[in-house]
Amino acid sequence: MKNFSTVTVSTVLGSLIAGAVFGALFHLTDGWAIAIKLLCLAAAFIAVRSAGSKRSALLTGWAWGAGATLTGMGWLYVAMHDVGGMPAWMAGLAMVLFSLLLGVFNGVAALGAAWVKTYSRAYALPFAACWVLGEWLRTWVLTGLPWMSVGYGFLDTPLTGVASSLGVLGVGAAAVLLAVCTAQLLNRQRIKAVFGAGVLLLVCHFAGQTAYTTPHGSPLTVALLQGNVPQDLKFDPSAKLSYMRRYAEMAAQSKAALTVMPETALPILQSNLPEDVLATLKSATGTQLIGIAGELNGKYTNRMATPFTASPWVYDKNHLVPFGEAIPPGFQWFVDTMKMPLSSMGRGGDSQSNLQLGELSIAPNICYEEIFAHEWRSRGAQAHVLLNVSNFGWYGDSTALPQHAGIARMRAMEFQKPYLSATNNGATLAVLPSGMVQAQLANNTQAALNVTVQGMKGETPYSRWGDWLIVGLALGLLGFALLRTKRQRYMFR
Repeated sequence: MKNFSTVTVSTVLGSLIAGAVFGALFHLTDGWAIAIKLLCLAAAFIAVRSAGSKRSALLTGWAWGAGATLTGMGWLYVAMHDVGGMPAWMAGLAMVLFSLLLGVFNGVAALGAAWVKTYSRAYALPFAACWVLGEWLRTWVLTGLPWMSVGYGFLDTPLTGVASSLGVLGVGAAAVLLAVCTAQLLNRQRIKAVFGAGVLLLVCHFAGQTAYTTPHGSPLTVALLQGNVPQDLKFDPSAKLSYMRRYAEMAAQSKAALTVMPETALPILQSNLPEDVLATLKSATGTQLIGIAGELNGKYTNRMATPFTASPWVYDKNHLVPFGEAIPPGFQWFVDTMKMPLSSMGRGGDSQSNLQLGELSIAPNICYEEIFAHEWRSRGAQAHVLLNVSNFGWYGDSTALPQHAGIARMRAMEFQKPYLSATNNGATLAVLPSGMVQAQLANNTQAALNVTVQGMKGETPYSRWGDWLIVGLALGLLGFALLRTKRQRYMFR
């Protein structure tokens, strides 16, 4: 086949393996893991740059993205097969097709970089720009799924200095550029590599020195409850009453000003709560923020509520999980193969209010809404504390839990505000505005995490402008590269 040689096959296969290694190490922040992930990104750069055609570049980038998704989000197989009861062959096939779908975004980015290469000798910066734009497309195309944005894989590195300005996409762009420097070093372009890496690290360092937020109000005592309810028993009629009692008793024992239950800790409507559970909840002190089933326009909703306060507050999940809470037309049969109660739910409005607790404003998000910071950043900018409730019982003791913890840390850095997360089985944690973990419960244990958090006020460049800063920068770099001719020389090429 024209433009598809044995060399292309080996390059695509190598890119697939590099992506798979990156995905397998995605949640790790040890120095050796960071180094290997940089090499995996460098492999993607080298493979795409050396591709003999645009088609080869597309396939190479696609393979890398598919490999990274297959290993990095393998916990979806656990949800579908181990917990949901879907046949192994169907869950495996669904996982492969899903990985191929998400890999398309990396393929499009590689195709864009290959196209720019035909017009400009500059290549490193356009490659990073195309990569960022590909990841940005993942935040909204087909409702979006930016779970494995590259920036999350480089926590605990100097690259996170740009998080408060450019968000996780900016951190990812910095990682790609550092990987390019790594590729140049491997290609014995030592001066370019050292100079480029030095400039990049200095920019990230100085970008992280600015404090955009300041303390606001008195410290808040919070209890984050982790009931550790097995997912296969959560909706079991014979068992769920005992688990609702467990959460009610944990709430009643709390002495914190705010006690937070995880997502759908009480998986029924408030009007259907058993009398003893209701009485126990009402006996609790402080404000009880409960994960419960709601009802809106004739449909169940995934809800957070403070039903026992003088002025009850409600937040209904706005960004629903495809195939989990929102069923695409024609796919009900697929969802029916899993044990998934409440699989077709109502969607909360776009302009819901924050929780007001005295002088503090708390911006909520539920489950994987936390990866769509661009959708709730206006509420986050107005808030003093960020709060997530989740249930990762669907994913067992998998890498989904540390990945969630990494996302929480990135959100705290982007907004420079404390981030709290109460989950059913982990990772339940409190994160400081710096992105450092203040406290965290052990996974798969029943406990309450008691912390004191300091609210912060102010806006970071990211909370003010969202992804538009990094997207604008990426488009500007592409335009600059295309305006130059191949005859002109660049340091990065």
